[in-house]
Amino acid sequence: MSRYRIIVAVCGVALAWCAAPLAITHAAQLRAGGAAWGKAIEVPGLAALNAGTALLVSVSCASAGNCLVGGSYQDRRYGGQAFVASERSGRWGKAIEVPGTADLNTGGSASVNSVSCASAGNCTAGGFYTQRVGKKNFGQAFVASERNGRWGKAIEVPGTGALNVAGNAQVVSVSCGSAGNCTAGGFYFARSSQQPFVASERNGRWGKAIEVPGMATLTVGVFGFNQVYSVSCASAGNCTAGGQYTDGSMNTQAFVASQRHGRWRKAIEVPGTATLNTGGLAQVSSVSCASAGNCTAGGSYRDGSGNTQAFVAGQRHGRWRKAIKVPGTEAKHSVLRRLVCCSEVQTDTLAGVPARLVGDLYLVAIIGIYRDYPIYFRYLSPQFPLIVAAVVEDVLVRGDEQGVQNELLSLWRSE
Repeated sequence: MSRYRIIVAVCGVALAWCAAPLAITHAAQLRAGGAAWGKAIEVPGLAALNAGTALLVSVSCASAGNCLVGGSYQDRRYGGQAFVASERSGRWGKAIEVPGTADLNTGGSASVNSVSCASAGNCTAGGFYTQRVGKKNFGQAFVASERNGRWGKAIEVPGTGALNVAGNAQVVSVSCGSAGNCTAGGFYFARSSQQPFVASERNGRWGKAIEVPGMATLTVGVFGFNQVYSVSCASAGNCTAGGQYTDGSMNTQAFVASQRHGRWRKAIEVPGTATLNTGGLAQVSSVSCASAGNCTAGGSYRDGSGNTQAFVAGQRHGRWRKAIKVPGTEAKHSVLRRLVCCSEVQTDTLAGVPARLVGDLYLVAIIGIYRDYPIYFRYLSPQFPLIVAAVVEDVLVRGDEQGVQNELLSLWRSE
């Protein structure tokens, strides 16, 4: 069996994540003009753990040369396991299975989805594991904390056991305002729908997860896929969460929710997105806070023509301003639609290219990933087509079907 390895690349406190499931780590070399990228290396220790497919999902740097990466690998029994690897003073240590997940992960499928470091050696990882009950597997959310360079055991996020009655929960994002003061956000399945949750750690102790306040008002009780995609903490007890919810008309909308001095306020639809999102498919993909009450949210929406567009919205002194379409994205807006929407091919770029071929692009990509990288399916989202957009953009205009297939499949296969 072929083995697929992960590589992470880190330059100072900057980072890069590549969709293809190869991974690299390297150290930055300072030059007169600034920082330069060092040579990529395989994540140390991962080769000994990984018997199949490995995927790096998240990276966080507390300071230059002090970083953490997390993701998943396939063990020798073909089970998915969660790993972390730390860089200290510019030197990468060996990847390890997240302590405690071996006992939790009785269903054989686990991953780190997000990591965050408040300072060197003080980090948090969040993700999911599967719990085997009888003949069924149930997805559960976990967090694990590192204190002064030492990892404690992963635990089920307190309170999610009671919320997650349908058995599918994950931590999607974590953020730490300071050592021992972090927030996790994600989703769980209730009896009627998927719901977003947040959970906060105070002075090293995790409180119970709660459904994002105000969500019941936004969703008006309809079935939907509601979740937190991103959290950011400016300081302990001052965080912001962003994601998506399904409204009463079964449209998907973008939301933000703010925590002030440890107390979560009600989630609101991102101001201005109601006007932009005439196609009924919006979400906040990422949030970042520079200080308490001063944050930015970014995401996507679908316009009235069925095109997917990018938006940003800013919060100043606790008040959210109206979202705007990202300036300069007009020329790029149709890439997503070309890949996923095959019935109406009317762009200049696709002139003369059969609609069937455009549809095949998406199917080929899905089939290729499913065959070689089944673990990646856990991370599919509305942004998935953007991963292959850069590859297919130039081959589309040639109308070279075999070329398209080869390029797409080679993107995901590197032995």
